[in-house]
Amino acid sequence: MAEPTWCSSRGASARREAVLELHRRFFVENRGMDGINEMIQERAQEGLKKDRCHMREHKAKLAKLEADMDEKLKNALLHGSTSIWTDEERQKLRPRDSNEATWPPRCIPWSGPSAKSLAP
Repeated sequence: MAEPTWCSSRGASARREAVLELHRRFFVENRGMDGINEMIQERAQEGLKKDRCHMREHKAKLAKLEADMDEKLKNALLHGSTSIWTDEERQKLRPRDSNEATWPPRCIPWSGPSAKSLAP
């Protein structure tokens, strides 16, 4: 008798294999719940291995990023500027009007209607 085939786009074949493995361990090998618990432990160990691998990769990426940022900051401090713009880029920026960007902003007197004149 042919085994039934499951058609699904959500990984039914992996689920099917897992169910068949549980069935094989429980009934065919007569290992009962001990066989199932062994399989659970094996899968947990595989998951922990994958997690450790991903954690090492993530730590390596973070260490590289931190080293790159430290190098960038040291280079910037060495050359006297922590600006993101290089001297060439800064010179290419358009010249700004001295009144365009002032801090603190200057207060311009209000010339509109007063609150009293708007009251009913």
